Amino acid sequence: MMLLGAVISLQLTSAAGAAGATGIDASIEIKIALSVLALGGLIAFAIRLPALASAALIALFALLHGYAHGTDLASAASGIAYALGFLSCTLLLHLLGLLASLSVSGSLKQRLSRKLAKLTGAAIASCGLLFLYNLV
Repeated sequence: MMLLGAVISLQLTSAAGAAGATGIDASIEIKIALSVLALGGLIAFAIRLPALASAALIALFALLHGYAHGTDLASAASGIAYALGFLSCTLLLHLLGLLASLSVSGSLKQRLSRKLAKLTGAAIASCGLLFLYNLV
């Protein structure tokens, strides 16, 4: 299921990236900051959403992030090289996250794993707040 989420996210990111290459949405950075804040909050507070709601959030976040990368694509020297680079990095980040979650849950006690997840979520939410602060 996690790998499927990464593949779908990668596809949506690439589609949104292509759309983003056609124009710039000035509010996209704020939307991205809010998505990072929301994701961090969900992780920090251990909020478990139904699968459909999770899939919808993944799709929304992928579209936002892909669109933002696509706006950079227009100014890149080589559009194909740029697109391959950001899609490769997106896939690598998803795979690293998957590997990290598998290694933590398999090697640490459940209590420590939950604390680590909450700390990680708080760090992600803090990044979203900092990003939002710098935009306003």
